[in-house]
Amino acid sequence: MFEREDRLRDVCLAITALLTVAGTVGTGFSPYLLVEMPLVLIALSADMRHLVLVAANTDFGPVLALGVPRRALGLATMYGLGLHYGPTMLGMLEEKAPRLGGVLAWCERLLARRGALILVVAPAYTFGALAGIARVRPRWFFPAMFAGQTLYIAVGYFFGEQLRAFTVPLLGFLKEHLVPSTVACVVLVAAIQVASRLRTAKNEG
Repeated sequence: MFEREDRLRDVCLAITALLTVAGTVGTGFSPYLLVEMPLVLIALSADMRHLVLVAANTDFGPVLALGVPRRALGLATMYGLGLHYGPTMLGMLEEKAPRLGGVLAWCERLLARRGALILVVAPAYTFGALAGIARVRPRWFFPAMFAGQTLYIAVGYFFGEQLRAFTVPLLGFLKEHLVPSTVACVVLVAAIQVASRLRTAKNEG
């Protein structure tokens, strides 16, 4: 029993780390990927800003087909970690965002009372963890989570379609300055990662 739970925890932690690295790489190389391989960008990082931007040069069907599983995998692993760690994970989340501590606890109680339907309108990764902490049953979690992610992808894409007058010229600029814009983005993302780790090490010390 405990061995199986530990194995599940290790798998969830490994997938979370892999997805974090993928998201960081996708963001760092986003200028190049937006222009040359927008679907690869969505597979690496299906964040709202990327969904909005790829709507200018990519069909909705492939974006949905890649974006929903990418985000669903992230939420499922957070759900698994929430199930494993329980209230301890709520404390970890509150440490990372102390200003939201009361809000996170309130959301966890809301999930426990109202169930997984909240995930349809709040499809954030944190809510996946909170659903696990609240012991939302898998049979309710997964359908609501997939519905929420489908809605998230659709909203991001169609919002991007409304902004084509702005995003098409932006993509044109990136295409003309592909190498310098990508290098600048990689350097910026790397600097943010280094600063984050230094801040974490300082707080732990």
